[in-house]
Amino acid sequence: MKLSLLTPLGTTEYDKIDEVILPTTLGEIAVLPRHENLVAELAHGVIEVKSAGKTDRFASFGGFVKITGTEVKVFSAGVEHADSLDEAEIQAAAKRAKEIKETAVGDTEFAAAAAALERELAKLKAVRRHKAR
Repeated sequence: MKLSLLTPLGTTEYDKIDEVILPTTLGEIAVLPRHENLVAELAHGVIEVKSAGKTDRFASFGGFVKITGTEVKVFSAGVEHADSLDEAEIQAAAKRAKEIKETAVGDTEFAAAAAALERELAKLKAVRRHKAR
């Protein structure tokens, strides 16, 4: 099965994967070859790509996924590989976002801080899952 992670900054492709686990708004789903066709909304969370006994993990910042029996296409505002993330930096950014959210003036500032906090928490989850392997 082929996987494409498409973002505004570029595309990451896998020609042959065994399984991909995706965070949807209705919960995590595991996609195996010959999966039923599906389009779903992605939540902030961790994408796990399993191929040839190896697992890659990405923090995902929402979007959509299109699944066919032979291909998975993820359309996301952003994905970051867990190896490229620093846990201490993420924790500091999450702390700043939480403080801004708690002291936000107006709906726009609150929404921006809440979205930033969700992105940082998705990164943190990806790093921690990656380290736990």
